[in-house]
Amino acid sequence: MKEHRLCYIEGVWAYFTKKPITGTGRQWGDDWNDAPYDCNASPPYADSPGDLIRLAFKSELQTPADYHYNSPYSVEQINNGLVPWLCDYYGHLSGGKGSNIKIMAGCTLEYFVEIITYAGGEIYMKVHENDSKADSRGPANQPSNGGD
Repeated sequence: MKEHRLCYIEGVWAYFTKKPITGTGRQWGDDWNDAPYDCNASPPYADSPGDLIRLAFKSELQTPADYHYNSPYSVEQINNGLVPWLCDYYGHLSGGKGSNIKIMAGCTLEYFVEIITYAGGEIYMKVHENDSKADSRGPANQPSNGGD
């Protein structure tokens, strides 16, 4: 998963790709060159199995669409580093450390998880329906009760 990098966020979903974020052979999706991205763009194309990882998260960090009425940015501009995909735009999550928290396009999945949890957010994982122990384990962020 270290080779997967952030390329798109929509709602509670963050998408990570094995492809480059910019340049030749880059990850792409429908209308990624159109602004506002939040009214035009679709999730990234998946050319091959394993190209993309979709991760659910909950956070008070804001996307460009959260602090603009119709974001003036396209996915292409965000992925080129013009603005972060997620940030502490209002500065209330930095814990008095004096710096805004930013998650830029191209960050690794591991870094994304680290920053989301640092900012008080949560990461969610899918439990397969055929996992008979899923109900007894509780939420993913709690340790097992040892009764497995």
